[in-house]
Amino acid sequence: MPSQISYHNESTHVMVFQLNHNNSLGWHYGWVGSSNQVHRACLHHLVGYVVEYAGGDTTKFRVVQSTASPPFIVMSYRRACYVCQKHRPQHDRTPPPSSDCACEGEFNNKRQQHVIHTSMHVSGSARADGPLDEPTAMERHLSVFIAFVSVPSIHFFSAQLPTLNDRLVDGLLQPMAAALGLPPDRTRALSVPTTTIRPVAAESTITSNLASLISFCFDLALSTLTFESLQQHASFFSDNAIHLLDRDTLHQAFLEWIQRTHHVLSTRLAPVGMTMAQLTQTILQTATHVRELHSLERHIKGLNDAAASDQNSPGFDYFVAQLREVYMAGNAASIPCAVVAASSKFDGRWMYHTTVTVVYGAATSPELDFSLATFLRCLTMGYSFQVRLVDDHVLQIKSDLMAYNTMWSEFILDSTPRVFRVFPNGESSMTQLSGLLHGDYIGRKLGEDIVCVDVFSWPWAQQTNISRVTVMLQLAPDQSALTVSLAVGTAALSSASDDALVDFATLSATERYASYNTDKEVASANVCFRYAPCK
Repeated sequence: MPSQISYHNESTHVMVFQLNHNNSLGWHYGWVGSSNQVHRACLHHLVGYVVEYAGGDTTKFRVVQSTASPPFIVMSYRRACYVCQKHRPQHDRTPPPSSDCACEGEFNNKRQQHVIHTSMHVSGSARADGPLDEPTAMERHLSVFIAFVSVPSIHFFSAQLPTLNDRLVDGLLQPMAAALGLPPDRTRALSVPTTTIRPVAAESTITSNLASLISFCFDLALSTLTFESLQQHASFFSDNAIHLLDRDTLHQAFLEWIQRTHHVLSTRLAPVGMTMAQLTQTILQTATHVRELHSLERHIKGLNDAAASDQNSPGFDYFVAQLREVYMAGNAASIPCAVVAASSKFDGRWMYHTTVTVVYGAATSPELDFSLATFLRCLTMGYSFQVRLVDDHVLQIKSDLMAYNTMWSEFILDSTPRVFRVFPNGESSMTQLSGLLHGDYIGRKLGEDIVCVDVFSWPWAQQTNISRVTVMLQLAPDQSALTVSLAVGTAALSSASDDALVDFATLSATERYASYNTDKEVASANVCFRYAPCK
């Protein structure tokens, strides 16, 4: 039981439920169980409410909408079977033949479908490749490959960068333009902002085997980032959002996602006679003696530690965070929307036109520049997007390269530390990207034609730097162009201070911002883009 449950403030008539810091899984809402069987079988529901002030009375709320979760029981951890305690099968013994769950009586969770950890049914084309690996092995293969394109800076792929523009224009941008109905002359003029990548001399001591591996992984990464693949990915999550509140089918959907992604990469490897397992082994062997990949070893160690613990895998956490946002966006239609004000000057669709300036801090090492994965992710967020300014103080942005069908990114412009839910491309801010904790921002208006948003990323695990990206949108006087400026700064945590030991995930947005020391910030880069309207 938590040491703090709740307290009632008599003066303000507010009931406050305290977070149980000894339990990272959620909140305690005041219910205390017993060993009585009837009590243990009591059904619970979680109910969410959308409320608004009742007229002009700020002391009363009117319920606008409510929804309840499916029923569930709260069982003693000690009385639950191994599977229900750990949410995973027993690898060291044979599970019961009828069900993975071994709880007694009415507490046994009868499975109506296949058990969680059995192999999924796959298409004939996938089965033709041979028996599928265990899902844990498949997830590991994907994690290692993603780490290979995420950990080193983009300069690690410098020999392949000359082809980056043509590959992305052909597979991603031109199909997007066609879907938007842009005229042919506008489509032919599309280009990728590769000038944001500062020129760095290529490594002269690179071996032929390493060069082949780099080129191979570069091609593999770009082959999976197409406009069609983004649409298929978004459709898969939309189709499976219904499983969010059912643990069994949720795990089934996760396994299908892993297997689908693994199969896509395996299909691209087949013509060269390689498997994902072989590619993973090659990457791991290379990481031991290539300086740029030394941090990859730490990343792999983190994956191994997570697999050995009772925690969910990073891939599962990412999947659930994304599915949650897709589910909530799909149910948003049933909630009454706020009245949208008349169209502002910012409203409309804007598409990248040209890069105006690129300035990197002299003290910033090229090895600390963004990765290939970060560059591609930013492209899906900011190449072409819709903007609307609601009631003159709420900025909403939605990319035309959405990876997930979620709500618009929303930033309240009141100079107050807040948390946004999704990035413009639909990715959840509640996931770990680049080993950082995301979601904090401060938005403000700097006049009628300028909007500014500071986005913060906080250290997670071995990370020691706080990152701040200031995004400024400035509208041209005649509304013919939108200038987007990015100022990137980092502030290192002092190992001698208590900040280095702070778990930023347990703090509020205001508390996290209060711990940010502007005096320690070092400017990393300043970039300015010009966008043109899409009529």
